[in-house]
Amino acid sequence: MRSLLIGVLLAALAPAVASAQWVPMVPSPPEIPTYGGYEAPAPYRAPQTTYDYQSGNVYRTTPSYGGSTTVRGSNLNTGSTWTTRVDPNGNMRGTDASGNLWQYNSQTGSYISSDGTTCIGKGYARVCN
Repeated sequence: MRSLLIGVLLAALAPAVASAQWVPMVPSPPEIPTYGGYEAPAPYRAPQTTYDYQSGNVYRTTPSYGGSTTVRGSNLNTGSTWTTRVDPNGNMRGTDASGNLWQYNSQTGSYISSDGTTCIGKGYARVCN
């Protein structure tokens, strides 16, 4: 009777022990940041915040999926804010602290603003109105 009881216990425990030995130890995947339900592209570049002590400006730089970068700036002393988007080819556009829309073409050096300012050329040859 005693050997029968031991045999039944071993038979009942053997599958549990055997199956526990065969459970693969798979590490959980690293958490991938998401934006609006979409995974960030590899390699992921996190947004960065920079403070300029001399001017009091704060810059929040956020890389985008297509290779462009958005920079949001503000100054706590003056209350001004501005935004710049830099494309991979160097072209830029944004809104200045006065709310004017502007754009810059890196190939030609031309700058146009909704306040009427235009500039053409690069370096010493640059002419603005």
